[in-house]
Amino acid sequence: MNLNQIKEIALDIITDPARGWEKHRHDFLNEQHVLKGYALPLMLLAAAATVLKLGVFQGNPSAGVIVALIQIVVGIASLYVVSFVVNFLASKFDGTPSSSDAFTFVAFSNTAGWIGGVLSVVPIIGWLASMALWLYGFYISYKGIGPCLNVPQAKQMTFFIVMVLAIIVVSFVVSALIGALTFAVIGSAMIAPGLG
Repeated sequence: MNLNQIKEIALDIITDPARGWEKHRHDFLNEQHVLKGYALPLMLLAAAATVLKLGVFQGNPSAGVIVALIQIVVGIASLYVVSFVVNFLASKFDGTPSSSDAFTFVAFSNTAGWIGGVLSVVPIIGWLASMALWLYGFYISYKGIGPCLNVPQAKQMTFFIVMVLAIIVVSFVVSALIGALTFAVIGSAMIAPGLG
């Protein structure tokens, strides 16, 4: 997968989610292909924005690198955990269980959030654009339930609500982990120089 293909998928998913899901849901063979060919490049782009924001604009390059690395590791882990939850739920709502389709669904649903992460580097309005795109990701996700997971139309809204609630729980746990890791690494780095 080259950068032009990644850009095409991302633009299609963001600008016309229904068409984007139909057009690209079978572009990848398995979870690793989705991760390496689509999700990871977008995660790296968002992580680079974090390094730029913390390192250049806020003058703390080591913190930028550490936070970006944590973002990538936790982001990859989250893709697998959330796709496991989505796959489990799809089977309960008469969808077609497929770990590969669930992983593609979760990765494509995160597209707007990753692009928002890149835009967060823009001073003043970046956080607003980032938040708007993150919220738009819910709409993208909803539009992919039928095409990607084959959940019947009559059950899609209930599936969506249950999925969002499950993801909120997972996100809470992941956020707590990120906070603890970030504080442990950056906090100790900030405290250690003051000890000497």
